[in-house]
Amino acid sequence: MGGEWGGAMLMALEHAPKERRGFAASFANMGGPAGAVLATLAVSAVSIMPNEQFLAWGWRIPFLISIALVAIGLVIRLKVTESPLFLALEDKAEERKTPFMEVITKYPKSVIRGTLVGMSSYTVQGLMTVWAISYVVEEVGMDRTAVLNIKAIGAALTVVGIWVSSRYSDKLGRCPVMMVGILAGAVAALPIMWMLELGQLWLFAIALFVANGINQAFIFGPFGAFTAELFPTRIRYTGASLVYQLSSTVGAGFTPMIVAGLVLLGGGSLWIAGGVWAAAFIVAALAMRGIKEGRDADLEAEEMSH
Repeated sequence: MGGEWGGAMLMALEHAPKERRGFAASFANMGGPAGAVLATLAVSAVSIMPNEQFLAWGWRIPFLISIALVAIGLVIRLKVTESPLFLALEDKAEERKTPFMEVITKYPKSVIRGTLVGMSSYTVQGLMTVWAISYVVEEVGMDRTAVLNIKAIGAALTVVGIWVSSRYSDKLGRCPVMMVGILAGAVAALPIMWMLELGQLWLFAIALFVANGINQAFIFGPFGAFTAELFPTRIRYTGASLVYQLSSTVGAGFTPMIVAGLVLLGGGSLWIAGGVWAAAFIVAALAMRGIKEGRDADLEAEEMSH
C-alpha cells in the first residue's frame, strides 16, 4: 500500500506545476475515502441480509465485486509513464544506491517528524472508522446499516475536505493548513468521545462528520505534498512511502486495540481514550514545528535543508 500510494502521489505531484503540487498530490489521498464510500455502501447493502447469511457468505460479495477495481488499476499502471523529474535522474549513478538506507541514515528526523504528523490523521481513521463503528453497533446497539450509511457520508465529506484543504495548501502552505486540522482535532477529541458515549445516532453522525470531514481531511489533504517535499528526488519515492506506511501502520493499525484497552482501563468510560487521543494531536503539532515549509521548495534540487 505504501508503494502504491507513494507512486500514485508522486506521479501526480511531479507532473504538476509548482503552484498546484499540493492539489495534484491530494488525488492519491482522495482514493482512500472514495474507496471507503464504495466499500461501506457495498457492505451496507449486503448487511440487510439475515445475520446468519451475512456472516456465512454475504460479506464475501463486496470483496468479489472489488476485482473490477483491481483490473482498472492494472490498466492505469501499465499505461502511465515515469515523471519528468525521475527520468532526469534515471541514468545517474546515485540512483543505483539503496534508497532505503539513505533515507534512514541521512533523513531520520524527516522520517520521524513526518510519521508523528501523519499519525494524527490515521488515529482519526483507526478510531472513528474502525473502533467507533464497532463500539456504537456492538456496545451501544445502534442499527448496523444506519451506522454504515453515516460512515459512507463521512467518507464522502472527507473527499470534499481533502479537495478544499489541498487547494489552500498551495496558497498558504502545507504546514499551516495541516495545523488547522491537528489543533481542531486536539480540541474536538474529548467532545467527540462524549458524543459517542451518549449513544444517540445523530450525535454519532456529528462526531464522525467533524472527525473525518474536518480533522482528518485538513491533515490528510496536504499530506502527500508534505511528505514528498521532505526528500530530494532520488529518494523521494522511498522516503514518502516510508513515512506514509509508518504513520498509517502505527496510527491506524494499533489505534482500535489501544482504544479498546483504554476503555477497559476507564471502566467503560471513554474519557481516558479521549485524553490520549488529544495528546496524539498535540505531539503532532510539536513535531510540525520542526519542519520547514515545502510549498516553495525546488523539487529538482538534489539536497534540501532540514
